[in-house]
Amino acid sequence: MGKIKQWFRNLPLRVSFMVHMLIWLLIATFLSSLLISLFSNARMHIVYSYAVDDFDHFYFLRADGTLSLYNPDTDAYRLFQLTERENLLYHLMSALQSLTLPLVFLVCIILAGIQFYRRKLKVPIQLLDDASQKIRDNTLDFHLHYDRSDEMGRLCASFETMRRSLFINNQTMWRQMEERKRLNAAFSHDLRTPLTVLKGHADMLVKYLPTGQVSEQKAWETVKTMSAHIARLERYVSAMNQLQKLEDIDIQRASVTRTAFFHTLQQSASILCIPHEVCFIDHCACDTLYIDAQIVLQVCENLLSNAARYAAHDIRVECSLSQGALSITITDDGPGFSAKDLLYAAKPFYTSGRCTDDATHFGLGLYICSLLCQRHGGLLSIANGPTGGARLQAVFAQQP
Repeated sequence: MGKIKQWFRNLPLRVSFMVHMLIWLLIATFLSSLLISLFSNARMHIVYSYAVDDFDHFYFLRADGTLSLYNPDTDAYRLFQLTERENLLYHLMSALQSLTLPLVFLVCIILAGIQFYRRKLKVPIQLLDDASQKIRDNTLDFHLHYDRSDEMGRLCASFETMRRSLFINNQTMWRQMEERKRLNAAFSHDLRTPLTVLKGHADMLVKYLPTGQVSEQKAWETVKTMSAHIARLERYVSAMNQLQKLEDIDIQRASVTRTAFFHTLQQSASILCIPHEVCFIDHCACDTLYIDAQIVLQVCENLLSNAARYAAHDIRVECSLSQGALSITITDDGPGFSAKDLLYAAKPFYTSGRCTDDATHFGLGLYICSLLCQRHGGLLSIANGPTGGARLQAVFAQQP
């Protein structure tokens, strides 16, 4: 019984409407036959109350209430006068008998439509209406569930998919906006120091240079300092422009052979990691990768450069496939990350103080790698290896 009920609940709308209509038409046919029979019997009861002998074969009721009974065997008539009540009741039964068929079928068709609406349309329409109202109010943290597989069930499932996509997109947009706010705040903060230095030097030259209170050597050193700060500002602005472009980048996945990709990666490592030894370990079983090769190589080159900056002697690169995603792990034998580094290494403009090239290093390398991994449907994992060196794992989803 439960399976039949479930089958009926999941019928397509067109079939379900036809089934509802057929059932109610059968009910209408039965009720019409029953009522017509009842009304006819009521009329016959009035007529037969006057029947005598054989004068009940045929009858005719005149407009004035005179009942004429006819016996065809003797060709004789007998007349009776119905009472006013009997006459009214007889004509009422006749009218009801005539109207029974259209009225009963009309009522049953209306009831079939009402039942079809209540069973198949009312709940999903209410769910969709409530969901559209919530979406209109920008409230997306809800779930739309309708446990049927008919057209309305598929429509609700599609609506839920749309809601989920909107929810994920809104979350992504919100994170991007917050990240951009942090970047702008960091950008403003980091610009303040070199601008203050430049302003101080410029004020000093404007004030003392015309009066000859600044020697030529001092003026030259001041100009060199200002030039260095200006160059740093130019590099800083260039780095910020690169970040803005990376946030809007589109991932273009394409099929690339594993051999060609890893050959290119090894060539890059041989240049970036001089004079360190680089060990490659390939655990990938498939021959084809479905990735944006340029993005993956850019991330790997950044991670290799980072490893080369801190490695003592050796750098290890491991590649594997897990659940359809490409994983590239780069480990070095350097000092590794401190507890604070593990928390903030992937944040923009974070530097640990271990870099020797602070003039050109802005703390954006790992942040860029993390951003590109996310764009490629993966993530960047930052940790220390079992022997103490830094361990950076970049994961790239092969499916969008």
